[in-house]
Amino acid sequence: MESMENDDLKFNNELEKLKQQAEFGAKFFEGNSKIPPELEAEWLKHVRSFEESYPDAPQKTVGEIIGNPVFTPVSQVDPSQIDEELDKIFEILGGHNIALDYDDDVASSEIYRFITEELVNHEMDFMDMPEMITHFIYEEFHPNHEKDIVRHCESFCHQLFEKRDEYLDMELDHEMVFGNGTVMNKKQFVEKAKLWFDAYESFTVNNIGFMKPEFNLEQQLGHVHTWLDYDAKLENGSSINFSGPGIFYMHLMYGEYWGICGMDFPGFKEWAF
Repeated sequence: MESMENDDLKFNNELEKLKQQAEFGAKFFEGNSKIPPELEAEWLKHVRSFEESYPDAPQKTVGEIIGNPVFTPVSQVDPSQIDEELDKIFEILGGHNIALDYDDDVASSEIYRFITEELVNHEMDFMDMPEMITHFIYEEFHPNHEKDIVRHCESFCHQLFEKRDEYLDMELDHEMVFGNGTVMNKKQFVEKAKLWFDAYESFTVNNIGFMKPEFNLEQQLGHVHTWLDYDAKLENGSSINFSGPGIFYMHLMYGEYWGICGMDFPGFKEWAF
């Protein structure tokens, strides 16, 4: 009986997805992990509620939404009290379902300044939905391009040497150009990588390091040099070591996201071309 109920719920969920695609142009992506159908049904209710409310949502500043509190200028806050004052601000934001994400290396004083001087003046669509939390990301207002470039390259290497071909294209530009003149799109690159994966049992990264990235925002291009040392294990148990310098070429897509548009590292030419 429980199996039949789950099947019915799954069918209704798929039907609801089709309806939302037709009504709102919603897109749904299937991941590897399958959530229970009852949780998916609840989530789809929230999605519908959001989509139906969004067109009529008024524009308000974050300050207006949280009641226009008066904050002490950061220059007048005792540095020893900045974390305590920041916690108070987070309580106010959280009370109105607003959250701010930021990297740990951003100083508390800068986060305080950002919230009280910039975020409070930022306009957003206001929807009074208690179950929905609006997340802001500090780095979307103040990008750290050096960190973003390294982060994308690290993520790519992790997917590559873990042989995760289903996520391999996430850090790639739409098109890649290589030193020998070869041009590949994402799909072509992943297919090449999958053949490489099939040739080895596993990969073990012994060392990977990145130098300081260089980039030009006007040209929307950048690169980062790397040193890579890894072992590729064969089916017979033996391993081949690859080590040496490498480079990743980057493209700032849509002026917001860095994507890998070319690369070279030890062992790469053996399977890519």
